[in-house]
Amino acid sequence: MDVFISYCRRDVDAARQMANLLLGAGYNVWVDWELRAGQTWKAMIREKIENSDRFVCVVTPEMLDSPWCTWELSVATRMGKPVVPVLVRVGGREHAVLRTIQFADFTGGATDAAVASLLEGMAAAVSSVPDPGLPIEPPESELHQPYYRRHFSDAIISQQFDLRATGELILEKRSASRLVLGFVQVGGRVTLTDQRLLFEAHSFNFKAERVEIGLADVLRVDSFTIGVLPPGFTVHTRSGRKFRFVSYGRNDLVEAIDRYRP
Repeated sequence: MDVFISYCRRDVDAARQMANLLLGAGYNVWVDWELRAGQTWKAMIREKIENSDRFVCVVTPEMLDSPWCTWELSVATRMGKPVVPVLVRVGGREHAVLRTIQFADFTGGATDAAVASLLEGMAAAVSSVPDPGLPIEPPESELHQPYYRRHFSDAIISQQFDLRATGELILEKRSASRLVLGFVQVGGRVTLTDQRLLFEAHSFNFKAERVEIGLADVLRVDSFTIGVLPPGFTVHTRSGRKFRFVSYGRNDLVEAIDRYRP
């Protein structure tokens, strides 16, 4: 049985947890981090929802307020897909279609009762009814990635990569990062897309460094720690280059690089 998981970007950890639970129970799971370079994301997501047997949504206040998530829910209900809502955090507005469906309650974590409720809901879910209050199309200004909107660190980045022009899927953006060049560290922003790892220096640095690493060139990624600095990671490339960074959220970055590199 094929499952589509819908979630707000902030709730990626909860989405991973749902994916792992359902994979362990024998379901085939698709989540948008499986999008690859060159794919048309809106058409691909619509196709994956159409081909799914269950639509699981990770319900949080942010998900309920997200134009993108509500569009995905709208697509699923207009196709009559069985919807299984998983409540992770309480709050936010509640869409009419969700008021008629029993939630799997994960507000207390993945307890035995919560997991049992999810699996029972997966087995018992029935076709949904369209909610006329949901959008037919997502607002183009929102896109799929909130990171395309102006970021607070844009004002202090000297030379920015134009990611709108490439249409890349932006996975992570870390503004409090550093590029390690021997004994010198250059402050800046690390951005990870589905195609590249990018570093853009803050404008007040003496060195206006920009680094671009294609994920196809990544051989491996190692983690390290330097004293009291944020945790670091080293990117080894197939072309023989080596880059060292320190950044909060290192583990998420390393995990995403490993997932998206060929």
